[in-house]
Formats: sequence, C-alpha cells, structure tokens
Amino acid sequence: MRLLLFVFLSFAFLGSCGAITAPSIKSLDSVRLVSVDDGVIVLKAQVTLENPNKITISGKELMFSVFYENTNLGKGWCPDAFELKGKELTPIQLDMELYLDSLPESLRMGLFEMDSIPLNMKLSFQGKLGVQHSRNGAFKLPMDKLQSALVNQYFSNSGFEMKDLKLTSTNATNSVFKGNFSFTNTLPFDVNILHSEVFVYSQKSQGVNIGEVKIADSLSVKQGETILIPATINIDNMKAMSSGFGKILTGSLDYFAMGPVHVSLNDLTFKVPLAVHFSFNPLTGKVIILE
Repeated sequence: MRLLLFVFLSFAFLGSCGAITAPSIKSLDSVRLVSVDDGVIVLKAQVTLENPNKITISGKELMFSVFYENTNLGKGWCPDAFELKGKELTPIQLDMELYLDSLPESLRMGLFEMDSIPLNMKLSFQGKLGVQHSRNGAFKLPMDKLQSALVNQYFSNSGFEMKDLKLTSTNATNSVFKGNFSFTNTLPFDVNILHSEVFVYSQKSQGVNIGEVKIADSLSVKQGETILIPATINIDNMKAMSSGFGKILTGSLDYFAMGPVHVSLNDLTFKVPLAVHFSFNPLTGKVIILE
C-alpha cells in the first residue's frame, strides 16, 4: 500500500512539474554594451521575469534565442541558478549576444529612426528533476545601445585611417606633426564630424599623456563619400623623453594617439573611437605609421 501511495505521489509530482508554466519577461530594465567584435554585440541586461505559477520555480541553464520576425538575431543566457517566487516579479541578470550581420537591410535602415525594436524570445530552462521548460515571449530592446554598436561597427570597417604624417617643427619642448585622415562614409546617412577628444600616449595601455590630436571639425560627409581630414599632432617632448628614455636609446620613439571623435547623423550624436600608432626617429626626423 505504501509503495502504491509513493508511486502515485511521484507521478502526481512529475505531472505538476510538467504543468508548470514557464516564466516570461515582464520588462527589460537596463542594457549595458560590453563590446562589439566581428559583428557580435555583447550586452549585459537586467530583466524582470514574471512567474505565473502559485509555486516557486527554481532552476538553472536559463537560455533564450532572440528573433526579429523570423530572423534569429542572437542568444542569451543566465550564468547563475535562479529562484522565482510564485506569482511574483524577480529581476535577473542576463548575458546577451546579438549578431549585426543577421540584421535585415531594411531593419538596419530603420534603426536610426526607432526608439525601440520589438523582439521575440524563446526562453527555456532546466527545472527540478531535470525537467525542461520553455516559453515564447516578446520584449522591446532600446535602440540607443544598438545604434551605438552599429555606428562603431561601421566605423571600425571604414573609419578614420591615417594616410600620411610628417614632422613640421620641433624644439626642446614641443614637436608638431601634420597629416591627413582618410574617411569613407559607408553609413546609410550623411555624417557630421563635430569635434574630437584624441590624445597621445607613450604606451597603448596605462601610458602617460604626452600630447593631443586636433582634427578639422564641423565637417559634413555625404553617404558614400571619401574625404581627407587634416590633422595636427602636438607632442610635449619633455614628457615624451621622460616616459620613453629606454626607447630613445634604440633610436626612435613610438606614440599611440587614441580617443573618441564626436559625430552626428539623423540628429543623433555618437562617440567613435580613433586610434593611430606611429614611430618617430628624433635623429633623422623619419615618421612611420605602424597601424
């Protein structure tokens, strides 16, 4: 009798697990852009999940796929185990990846005119006793993060490229270099170059600020147009010498110009990274653009 009762309760419990309604995304509370690399946007997001069941749901391996209409745009997951109390809302941290190359061309054109994009999500997780649960839902992704990622992706492919650079003057305290950045506008809009905040460092990371880069600003670049943008690089020689004495002994100094250029398109403003690595031989005056 006890065995029969145990079997009955076990099947009842398993049946109730199978009848669990998977949680849904109630709201997308925050999104942080982590990186953009080779067309993959990595995001950290906080969402609020709604548990429609009367009982608490706990599980792991929460995963989801993201769709726009019928196109798979990416995936996401919760790296930690979670617990959702019955009939309550629970915030959860998620990792997300979106694939820029998967965006339909028609959608790319409209992203700069939309406040948010409606996405569908297929969510699944493993509950107790290894039972899998899944549910489809919908949410809206704020466009400001995706717009910034798209602009940076475009500019990384066809952004600012130093074409020529030469020393124009030098003395005990300062060196001045002049050259031109080539820029091709492959965006589906005209681009306005507003101003820059680019500085020169003795090293690529954790280097000393030894100068600044001034590029021509208030420029308008038409869609598909390529222009040369004049630039002036000013170096504080005293700072450069003190931070790169070991390099001086080898006969040349190398500098890293890095920072954002402020651009606008369709009344939206973005910061686009600019980076140039070049070397200078103070004995010969020779300048080499390294990357």
